[in-house]
Amino acid sequence: MPIQAPRALAAAQRAFKRDFRALRTATAQQARMVLLSAARLDGTIPADNLTPVQERIGRMISAEYVVGRNAFAQDGVTALSPYARLLNAGIASVTRAVVHSHHVWLQRNVPEDVYRWLLSGQGMVSEQFHPNPLADYDTAHTFVDPNGYILSDRIWQVNVRARVQVDQLLAEGIRRGDSAVNIAKRLEQFMVPGRAKIRTRTPYGNDGSYDARRLARTEITAAHGRAMIVSAKANPYVETIDWVLSPSHPEIDICDDLAAGSPYALDSVPSYPAHPHDLCHLRSNTRPTAEVTEELRAMIAANEPPPYATPASERSFLFLLLGALALLDVDLTRN
Repeated sequence: MPIQAPRALAAAQRAFKRDFRALRTATAQQARMVLLSAARLDGTIPADNLTPVQERIGRMISAEYVVGRNAFAQDGVTALSPYARLLNAGIASVTRAVVHSHHVWLQRNVPEDVYRWLLSGQGMVSEQFHPNPLADYDTAHTFVDPNGYILSDRIWQVNVRARVQVDQLLAEGIRRGDSAVNIAKRLEQFMVPGRAKIRTRTPYGNDGSYDARRLARTEITAAHGRAMIVSAKANPYVETIDWVLSPSHPEIDICDDLAAGSPYALDSVPSYPAHPHDLCHLRSNTRPTAEVTEELRAMIAANEPPPYATPASERSFLFLLLGALALLDVDLTRN
């Protein structure tokens, strides 16, 4: 019987998009006031005001992503910026949902005596199971990408690109003599997801939220995958993991080959997600329940300790994965 939480992943992505749009809308409105206050009576902005306007609006953009150079506090997890808070919420949401799906499966399918035994473990992981599944678990905040950057660095890079793009948009409008109202309208179209995109051949492009949304989608998806893999390794009833294509999978790509290669041993799951905006999800496959239960009861009879932590102890397992993020108020029933 498979264990999965694809709706939780989709829900977290939708929630981030909704909340990020609200954040960008508020920033665009603040930027509009800066532009209007810098305009002359004819509605245009003097060239001499370009740098001050860029600096003021640039600080607004940066404040979405970082405080100083950092998106997170010294602990590497506590969010300092609105964008980091939204990202933390998405990561916490999908991690909690995946652990919850394993927890519910164990509650429904494991005999009470074995379930109680799984709940009581305080020692090291038994060698009968996969070696400590948490040993290889990288949180989203500590994972280092192929370029050597952690999450806070990647958010900083998004911030830098966003500021450069907005600076170019403002410079083009002011130097052409566009009105402050029109520049503000173009800036809102550029910044806010879902607004009608501006059509231009200028260097800044036509979608100023793309990099931030791509990073968030990738990180939330990766957190979902990490949670599924570590929960599967810590759940003695799980044997393999499938790579499952989304019903919205738009075209043939590497994911089709990865899905065709399923199922994967728990130590052999390909790197997930396979690419930005990946819509796939991972699914855990269980062994025959009676077979595993018999093995576990033999361990119980021999007075062997259970694994240190499994999704049966949902709250404890979440704290091991998320730390303080486990305390974020995420309503699992919505997923």
